[in-house]
Amino acid sequence: MEKELKASVQYGDFIGEIMCDGFDGPFLHEIWEEARLPDEYFPIALSFEVVERLGKSSFLEELKIAIYACDKFEYGDSIDKIEKVALEKGNKVIVKKFELNKNILPKIFEKIKRLSVIVKTNYLNDKIKICVTEDL
Repeated sequence: MEKELKASVQYGDFIGEIMCDGFDGPFLHEIWEEARLPDEYFPIALSFEVVERLGKSSFLEELKIAIYACDKFEYGDSIDKIEKVALEKGNKVIVKKFELNKNILPKIFEKIKRLSVIVKTNYLNDKIKICVTEDL
């Protein structure tokens, strides 16, 4: 069974977006190599997840980090090839999830040049935009 890779939580109190720039562009290959993951896969996505914090447990204790990669034999070994095959396969890429050890987190943060995370209450209608005025 396959399902689309999307962020999800139990209640969805907040929804949002994240955007990130690496110092030298996308850095998933560097993380892939650092984690010593199999060469026959091409990394295309990264996730951070805290499924459930029980009691007063630390956020970092519960943090799960994963990298998602497609099979190079099936999709190719470049973004252009992967995109071409994905379009031929109904606009989707089937990936395998690789759990990463939390000790890789500092390496990931070293690679990030800019990061923007925005979450907004999910209780507003989706059609309502939140607009910011200039500081007074």
